[in-house]
Amino acid sequence: MVADWSAIRDEFESMPGVAYLNTGTCGRTPRSVMREAAEWRHRLAAEPCEILWRRLPEALWPARERVASFVGARPENIIFMANVTAGVNTLTNGLKLERGRDVLLTDQEYGAMAFAWERAASRASASIKTIALPVGANFSKQDLLDRFDTALNRQTQLLFISHISTATGLILPVHEICAMARERGILSVIDGAHAPGMIDVDLDSIGCDFYAANGHKWLLAPCGSGFLFVRPGLEDRIEPLVVSWGWKYDQARSQSRDQEGSTHFIRSHEFQGTRDPAPWLAMPAAIRFAEQIGVDLIQARDRELANFSRRRLASIPGIEPMTPDDPGLSAALAAYRLPQGPAVEIQRTLWQQHLIETPVLDRPQGACLRVSTHFYNTEDEIDRLFTAVKLLFP
Repeated sequence: MVADWSAIRDEFESMPGVAYLNTGTCGRTPRSVMREAAEWRHRLAAEPCEILWRRLPEALWPARERVASFVGARPENIIFMANVTAGVNTLTNGLKLERGRDVLLTDQEYGAMAFAWERAASRASASIKTIALPVGANFSKQDLLDRFDTALNRQTQLLFISHISTATGLILPVHEICAMARERGILSVIDGAHAPGMIDVDLDSIGCDFYAANGHKWLLAPCGSGFLFVRPGLEDRIEPLVVSWGWKYDQARSQSRDQEGSTHFIRSHEFQGTRDPAPWLAMPAAIRFAEQIGVDLIQARDRELANFSRRRLASIPGIEPMTPDDPGLSAALAAYRLPQGPAVEIQRTLWQQHLIETPVLDRPQGACLRVSTHFYNTEDEIDRLFTAVKLLFP
């Protein structure tokens, strides 16, 4: 089967003349998904209490079931969140860290999430340790596992890693790493910001303790859609980030379905006062949009575009891939080391002079161009980036 990518692109709004190569920051939402969210918002505006008190409870659980099925989990273990930041902060504020023991992060974690763990560790008089991940086109899965095998020791109490690195697009072998952590009695927390919608996710088989994810990136759901997965049996390890009406409930019935489209435990985290539920309720529409195209077709197209980008950009003298060639360790997001900086000026030039939207990051290795192409992108857009980079580094 071959998808008509040109026709599919017509399902998206676009700013004229812009090459949008930055799904890694935020995906472009299909019109059908926007309509779903807008319909809920129109109904909310017309009669707020009808939606919040009567319609939301009956709609929320089916939405949770749909999201849970897509990521290989049970709905009882999925808490809707605004984004990964909210999910991770629920853990950094709710988990009780042990004094004097280590929280292990990699050197490719999203900076804001590293800040959250630094604050949590400081409050608990715990320490932050960092494991350096390899960068470049040629390293192996075993190299990664060897590094984690060495770093996960008796002093480690919690491991925080990204499923897919926001800096380089590296896909970590999370199944093996989480098994390693569990064997050593170490809690595992995964930042899954980039995974749903880019690669297959099966949370039950990954074996992590907690997993926070976004819907607004590769899944193309509206901003404000995300979730936190909590492994069964760990519910009493965390507390709500915000205390509201869901906080008090019979602990013996924490996993029982309530009348609000939740369980008592889930509602204690989800209910944070009056809020717009449309992003959560539109997540099934985003999943349906992807499945109508074909998830396998989307993933194949994403890799096709990423490989085209790699061939073009890596042919420029001085441009070095920072993402591995191994298809098991990379997918639709890739990074390239640039010959010089400053990063902020390069990014500004790409936008102001070429209308190309893609970030340039300051990394320890120097200025890094991050290119995240999704199925709605084209080879012509990548060629525009190729031409612009050649002009910057003749």
